[in-house]
Amino acid sequence: GSRRVAAGARSGEAVSAVVTVPAVEAHRVPGRVVTLSFDDGPHADWTPQVLDVLRRRHVRAVFCVVGDMVDVHPDLVARIASEGHVLCDHSVDHADLDGASPEVLAAEIGPTADRVEDITGERPELFRPPYGVFSEAVVARAHHVDLRAFGWTVDPEDFAQPSPTALVPEIIDAVEPGAVILLHDGGGDRRATVDALPYVITALRRLGYRFVLPGLGPDAPRPTPVATPSS
Repeated sequence: GSRRVAAGARSGEAVSAVVTVPAVEAHRVPGRVVTLSFDDGPHADWTPQVLDVLRRRHVRAVFCVVGDMVDVHPDLVARIASEGHVLCDHSVDHADLDGASPEVLAAEIGPTADRVEDITGERPELFRPPYGVFSEAVVARAHHVDLRAFGWTVDPEDFAQPSPTALVPEIIDAVEPGAVILLHDGGGDRRATVDALPYVITALRRLGYRFVLPGLGPDAPRPTPVATPSS
């Protein structure tokens, strides 16, 4: 569910909370399902290549975008949305929010979602904090601006640029039904990720996995994202 929290303008402390959408019982998507997610884009070189692979393989994914990059590449944000993927707020400039002040949290959580809405006409519902900082303050601020925390369960650390021959088995060996895989389409050289992606998709399908968006089956027409716990 969700709630709307009123906070002091100076202190940032919550003074009241009203439930706007009652919580519903969580449910699993049946079968062997997995979600792909990509952080730190959009990037002029790597995001189009990732999108090309996903389009050819008929896979939809979650793209956790950084506000500064959204401003530079609004065309890629529009393409991500038009091809049926889910957009996720990943802060404005990839700040470390551990111990951040209320003012910093307000500046980093929500504005990117607003920018995406200006481009696509639809506001993201998910927020993934940089560096996996799922503190109470970060999650509360996300909820305050109608975003839900979105984590992951498989992190192959592709940002370290391992070879595709190392990256593919590391991902496959770690995946279990319901997994959310963390990859990157921005923030550095992502050639290894792009090269590994087709093999990851093929290998997981051979193991009987279906690629889904958060809370969805593969044939659902529109995404209805739900929070996914971080590892």
